[in-house]
Amino acid sequence: QTLSDCIHVSKVILEFGQIRSNLLDVVACSAADLAPNCVALLSSSSLVAALVAAAGSLQQLAMIPGCNLQVLGANKKRLNG
Repeated sequence: QTLSDCIHVSKVILEFGQIRSNLLDVVACSAADLAPNCVALLSSSSLVAALVAAAGSLQQLAMIPGCNLQVLGANKKRLNG
């Protein structure tokens, strides 16, 4: 039973990863409409999507001082490995 529980949890974790990836794709596709200035500055919709995800929301990203954006990226990189 323990092995089957571990396998089930592993499948759920993989599903969450796929859902997160799909959500990042959706945000990246609409980033040019939602945050055109960010896309212009970073020249990458996927990077804007990653920043929004790391900040929690577009509104929270807008409230982060520019000097803290590098820290946000470093924390995200540390969490992802």
